[in-house]
Amino acid sequence: MVLDIFKNIRFMQAQGSAPKLMEWTQGSYGLPTNSSHLLSLLRLVNSSNFDAASTASEMRGDVELTQTIMQVAGIDLDQSSIEEAVRNVSRNILKSSVEKDVARRYKRSCSGVKAKTAIIAKNIAQWCNSQHVELAYMAGLISEIPEMLMEGRDPEAAEKVRERVRQGSSRKEAEIIEYGFDRDQFATKLFKNLGMPEMVIEAIRRDEPSSKNKELYYIVQFAKRIAEDFSDKSKTPSSIWNRSQEDIQRLHLNITKEEWSNKISLLFVNALEFDLSC
Repeated sequence: MVLDIFKNIRFMQAQGSAPKLMEWTQGSYGLPTNSSHLLSLLRLVNSSNFDAASTASEMRGDVELTQTIMQVAGIDLDQSSIEEAVRNVSRNILKSSVEKDVARRYKRSCSGVKAKTAIIAKNIAQWCNSQHVELAYMAGLISEIPEMLMEGRDPEAAEKVRERVRQGSSRKEAEIIEYGFDRDQFATKLFKNLGMPEMVIEAIRRDEPSSKNKELYYIVQFAKRIAEDFSDKSKTPSSIWNRSQEDIQRLHLNITKEEWSNKISLLFVNALEFDLSC
């Protein structure tokens, strides 16, 4: 198996797999490229020191979001300012509007993105009293994009990867053989080109990051597992609780089974509503 991998790596290098990776990660694939702007907005609306003027200033150059906020506030853009609109809506409505706007852009640009993973990651970050709530939201939102793009760009290679996995190869080995690079290499290159923060990129990798700050990675992986469980009608709060023990311990969540049942039931409804509303 190892010899097979190295033979294929050498073959793909000879065939130009490195240029292939460069080609696949150029441009944005229609994804929103202003990630620093979107992250800044998420931080501003979630900040404990919320400032309407700063938030309005960040929104002002964003025509789509400005229109959304003006409509939510019930204000005529020709007669009023975006700052007035920001001041006139509640913080919760403002946060919801910004989050849904960001999710809507990703879903529109990359059909198949499940916004519920983002809102689940955000909730878990809040349960943990994490300092990275907005990063958890963004990481959850983009976590499935690399697989989707690789599948869409080369469906034949994706099917061969699945066949190799069925035969006993690891997914990483299979991807290197069929694509010339694995999913994490692709994701890292793509999202660095799009200006995503290093912490977000590390959080969506398959492999656990070597950095000391692993909390965000644990949050996103936990969110993805819960999203999968939410898609399985046979799962109950109790079965999700049993499956989640390792994640709960890694994140040092001090929560009882009864508290968990209440939280996960409410989160299921919120995640479904959020995904459908984007």
